[in-house]
Amino acid sequence: MGAISFLIGKFQDFSLWSVLEKVGKMSLSCYVLQNVVSSILFYGWGFGLGGHPRSFFVIFVWILICLFQMLFATLWLHYFKMGPMESARKCLASLVIKKNIKKDLKL
Repeated sequence: MGAISFLIGKFQDFSLWSVLEKVGKMSLSCYVLQNVVSSILFYGWGFGLGGHPRSFFVIFVWILICLFQMLFATLWLHYFKMGPMESARKCLASLVIKKNIKKDLKL
């Protein structure tokens, strides 16, 4: 955490920070996307690459997934205010709150 804080303070105008901020705004969507893509690539029902991959291959795939997520988050937030999973979570939470309010009013 200290190293990241130091880098952000030292290089405030670095364009990577804005991209990482967008990924952070869509953290739930990126987490789900990373799990779905990884399971498709590595499990037997997908491409089945998870047998005995070399360390460098796994690191390379991880870097590609991270770059894809950065691109996805940047493009998505260009058109929408929040990520798809964040929107679904917000919608479901508001439905639960409205349901609880109606139940409380009936009491």
